[in-house]
Amino acid sequence: MKLLIGENTYEESESLLLKSMIEIIDKPMFFKDIEGVYKICNQAYCDFLGLEYDQIIGKNMDEVIPHELYDTFKKADDELISNKNMQQFERKILMHDDELHDIVFKKNIYHDNFGQCRGIIGVLEDVTEEKLNMKKIEKREMIKDLFLNLNNNLGHNLENMDIFDHLIKGLVDIFDDADYGSVLKIDNRNKLKSISSVGYIEKSIEMFELNLKDSFIYQYSMGMIDNPKILKNLTDVKFDRCPDIPETVDGNTVQSMMFIPISDSNNEQWYICLDSNMPNAFNEFDLKIAEYVMFQVPILNRIFKLNHERLEISRYDELTGLINRRYFTELLKEKIRYVKNHKLQLVMIMIDLDNLKAVNDVFGHQKGDAYLKFFSSEIKKFFRTDDIIARIGGDEFVGIFVTDDSAEIELTINKFQNKFGKKKIKFNNSKFKVNFSYGVAVYPNECSNTEELIKMADERMYRDKFSKK
Repeated sequence: MKLLIGENTYEESESLLLKSMIEIIDKPMFFKDIEGVYKICNQAYCDFLGLEYDQIIGKNMDEVIPHELYDTFKKADDELISNKNMQQFERKILMHDDELHDIVFKKNIYHDNFGQCRGIIGVLEDVTEEKLNMKKIEKREMIKDLFLNLNNNLGHNLENMDIFDHLIKGLVDIFDDADYGSVLKIDNRNKLKSISSVGYIEKSIEMFELNLKDSFIYQYSMGMIDNPKILKNLTDVKFDRCPDIPETVDGNTVQSMMFIPISDSNNEQWYICLDSNMPNAFNEFDLKIAEYVMFQVPILNRIFKLNHERLEISRYDELTGLINRRYFTELLKEKIRYVKNHKLQLVMIMIDLDNLKAVNDVFGHQKGDAYLKFFSSEIKKFFRTDDIIARIGGDEFVGIFVTDDSAEIELTINKFQNKFGKKKIKFNNSKFKVNFSYGVAVYPNECSNTEELIKMADERMYRDKFSKK
């Protein structure tokens, strides 16, 4: 029986103790000498590398570690031996399951009881699942925040907001594999057409139009398009009638897609397409998030429509569909600021319908309403869509026009008056001749503020009206 004295027997004892300690650790752990030769490892380390114990022990690091990682790990070992400070770093490693794993390496110098450096002891931790769970939590919060922000913005910036523009940009940011995105709407011809996109050349995506049954979405899924789906390796799949996917801004080819079908209570249908230039993009968790999106978008769209309807009611005259007095006042202030900044002119035309009271008295208010609607329809057709025409009272209307030639606007309203004055409205068996009076004022040529502008246009309108009597 040998006594544990002398260098060899002590080393053997120390080695056995170290081996026992390493083996009881459930995380991958190893010990290698200063030459980089593996002396001890536990079963967890064998499993981590996908090797047998005999394939590791006694082998140098370059015989065990994948070639593409050897230089990085050798450099880290050399730095550890030189600096003698504990080392910790994280790397993405392609494991034997052909998946990238996030691995945390913790290493330190191992000294014997005499203070001599015997080698490096290290422990590894696969944090892939932990990071994935953290990312899932983060992604859930990001999706919730996206819809919360969209809901909040509906009340503050409704008129300038396209919810699908904001939505697709937000989704492309949230889904890691998404490089591009689009929202395709089914129109009344049952054709898919893009209404919003990210990452595609604008002209290319605008021209994209096809029958639903001819699309990748429909054909790849064999018509089962009621739930979100992931379509992979699109470049390897060919269908007879499928057109080319629109051109991307970065010039890469779309190789994977995740689509999310959306439908609402009014039978409107959209498909949100999140696209990737990788052949095997998106995963099962992405699908779960997509299902959440599928149920939230119709709610968001309904809120948007309700808010938009309320806005329309508050801004437009119910009878004629023209802008009402309250909204007109807001727009007038905006246009005054605009012409000041751009050194243009603002022409105001104050209008009063002739003989509306007589129509109401003789034929009734229903015919009077028809007169108001007829005038509103005619004047909207005559002027540009971006010109502002408002009904501000019973028979009173006003128009404001931004221009660099006020004479042209005056000529246009005069032409419209002559044309409109030749028309007649039929009431029962009678025909009633229609017309209107108007007055024009120009800012800043004739007046310096809105009060003077309104007063001048109003006075000139009454002058025109009384000149007919």
